[in-house]
Amino acid sequence: MAGLIVVPILLWEVAVRAGILQSSLAPAPSAVVTAIRGLFEDGLLYDLRVTATYVIVAFLLALITGTVLGVVLAQSERVAQVVRGFLTFLLSIPKSLFLPLFILILGIGALQKIAFGVFSAFAVIVVATMVGISTVDQNLLQMARSQGASRAQMFVKVHLRSMAPTLLEAARIAMILNITGVLIAEMYVSREGLGFLISSYGQTFQVERLLGVIAITSLIGILFNEFLRWCDKRQNRWRGGV
Repeated sequence: MAGLIVVPILLWEVAVRAGILQSSLAPAPSAVVTAIRGLFEDGLLYDLRVTATYVIVAFLLALITGTVLGVVLAQSERVAQVVRGFLTFLLSIPKSLFLPLFILILGIGALQKIAFGVFSAFAVIVVATMVGISTVDQNLLQMARSQGASRAQMFVKVHLRSMAPTLLEAARIAMILNITGVLIAEMYVSREGLGFLISSYGQTFQVERLLGVIAITSLIGILFNEFLRWCDKRQNRWRGGV
């Protein structure tokens, strides 16, 4: 796995040093690493904290509200059929089309970035929750009812455990959409955050710094994705021991 990353980087470095690639357009990885050190010296941690705050808050809001709405919608098939069409519409169109509307309504502050992040990730969580509930083993539900379990206990002990793999997979996709939404919002109108840096360095042709910010952003996404993979493995072992 590491070779899939290391080998292309080494080939890239060699190609730049050999003059095959133009360093002004595709700077060597060593130059990007140097640029990353300069970014941290110039206060990158502040922009990183800003974007991370938006992303985390937006993700938690999307996860909580999306799960709750999915559970509510799953209780009525008629309502679910109506809403499913709207959710399919949201999933099939570029979210960036709605960004100017968010700016007009919410302005250009933190609320707009968070709201657009929630909007970008929300539909995936709702659909995953509805699908997860529909696949719960009815025999387990009947058994829980026969033992006098309350609705809350049934949700935690049966629904949530059965839905966990679907929800975790949806959470991974939702986080990617969430990060993308926040970055686009920052690139469009902002004076801080990683998205602002990407836009600024792109417009001023500071390619080394641009690639450095992109590399850091990608690393954050990869680490979160691997964290959710770890959670998935943990819950699989947990379910297996039940």
